[in-house]
Amino acid sequence: MTLSYCVKDLRSGFKHQFKVQSVNALGTSEISASSLSILTALLPSVPTGLTLVRRNTTSMTFDWDAPEMKGGVELISYKIYMALNGGVYSPIQNLPSTTSPSVTVQT
Repeated sequence: MTLSYCVKDLRSGFKHQFKVQSVNALGTSEISASSLSILTALLPSVPTGLTLVRRNTTSMTFDWDAPEMKGGVELISYKIYMALNGGVYSPIQNLPSTTSPSVTVQT
């Protein structure tokens, strides 16, 4: 028989491990082996406010707002994608995470 228990209000961004014991009228069993270490984190929310700041014939500079929810862990980077003439988006840059995101694309 499989039993379950829902642990609530865990702190996001931390690794949690669990153990269990069984109890009857005669006492308590040995404690179980620990579970795998489980990270309570989520994907970050979508960056918003993508805005063209400057452009000329060879470059464009865009700013955006950092995501409201980081998922419980520190952001590592932003991936920048570009499409030409409405085509397929391709990655062009992988930027370190900053508090004031901005990128300039040279053409």
